[in-house]
This record gives sequence, structure tokens and C-alpha cells, in this order.
Amino acid sequence: MRSAKLPLPYFSLLLAVGCALFLGACAGMGGAQASGKSTALGSGADGAECKTPATPLHIAPADSGAMSLEEAVVQLSKAVLNAPAGAAWKPQAAHAEEIRRFRPQLSELVEDANWIITLSGELNGPRPAGQKAGLRRLQESYAADAPHAEITSQVNALLADIQDEQLRRELKKLANRSWERERRGPVKPSQVDTTITPDQYCAERRVQAARAFADARAATDTDQKQRSLLTSLGLLDDCLKIYPDAAEAEKARQNRARVQQELAP
Repeated sequence: MRSAKLPLPYFSLLLAVGCALFLGACAGMGGAQASGKSTALGSGADGAECKTPATPLHIAPADSGAMSLEEAVVQLSKAVLNAPAGAAWKPQAAHAEEIRRFRPQLSELVEDANWIITLSGELNGPRPAGQKAGLRRLQESYAADAPHAEITSQVNALLADIQDEQLRRELKKLANRSWERERRGPVKPSQVDTTITPDQYCAERRVQAARAFADARAATDTDQKQRSLLTSLGLLDDCLKIYPDAAEAEKARQNRARVQQELAP
């Protein structure tokens, strides 16, 4: 086991990455399929279940080797509890305050896990194909941090056609988490390269978004087109959330409006 003495930026990164693990690893269909990789959540023709992988989830911070999710949780616990006497206690108190500050995100992680379990069962059950497609689109939008208005629109469309009370509750809770996430606003990622300017960062995202948009325009499969458009939207949102006042951000807003036009039914 690695040392429990974690610098605060690394500690923050563990917490932030942990809050995205379920959406990114088990249900991140948009990014994985857009890059040509297989996914685990009922996206194939055979509707394979989202099961516990043979290899545990790993986090790979830039300054460390990969660690399992269990190791990350143990490190976080030890970083708080294992405090030497004297002035060295202060860093552990700071870690404890940070965990309390991240409590809403950690609670959301558990709720997201509940959603993924429910979704997996629905996609592999007897539900009509049209409803399954709507559930997959909703998950892709939510995992791509689509705006709350888009999530609400998709949830309402599903609620109009779904009578199962448990699934309806999960859909409503997902919409509430989407609202809370948007209200809270983005946290500037600690891994953003501060050696480049905001305009350079946004320009890179716009180039990547343009490639995803081109993939969408070339796609003949409706689901593939949707995934590529959501990928493009997410890349543009990276710029707008982190550097909304950059000169390149205005171009990103124009690009985003074009992507949304393409997404409109």
C-alpha cells in the first residue's frame, strides 16, 4: 500500500475522479463508442449486462501509478485518520474538511450507481426497444454533462411513456441531480495544463469538437450520429465551463449552437 500522506491537490483529484467513476467506466457509452472501443452497458446487439469487471477500476493520476478504486478509498481514509502528533495534524484536518466539502458529490456518486444498476436491468429486460433507445440517449447525455434543459426534455419524454414507478423515480432523481450539478457549476480540473493559455485550451477543444461533428455528419447510424454530436457538445462545454471569458469561447458558443441545431429532432 502506498503512503497515506497525500498532497492536497492529489487528494482533491482522487475525490473528483471518484465521483465520476461509475458514469465514466460502466456507462460512458458516448466517449467509448465514439472512439471505437466496446462498451459494457447493454449497447451491443446482444444487450450484454453491465457487470463487475474482472479487472477492478483503476485511477491513474499524472504523478502516480494506477490504483484500484478500493486502494483510492483506503488512501483517502488513511489520509484523514493517520495523523502524527503536533503541527503535522493540520494537513489531516484539511483533508477532513475537503471530504465534508465533497459530500454532495459523494452522495451523487451513490445515486449515480443506483441509476446505472436500474438502467442496466431495464436495458436487458423486456422493455420496448423505443424506450430502451430513449434511456440510452438519456444516459449518454447525462454522462456527457449535457445542459439540464436537455436532460429535463429527455426525462419528460420518457415519463410520458413509462408507467413503472421505480424507473420513474430514478428518472426524476437523475433530473434533480442534473439540476444540482448545473447549479453548483463546474470545478476547474486540477489536471488542466496551466502552461497553455485559455485561448489555446479552447482552440484545442474546438478542433476536437469539429472532428466529432464531422464524424456525426458522416455517420449513417442514428445512434452513432447522436453519440458523436454529444461528444462534440461536451468538448465545447469544456471550454465554456472552464474559460467562459476567453476570446475563443465566443467561437465555441457559435459552434455549440450549430451542434445543437444538428441535435434537434
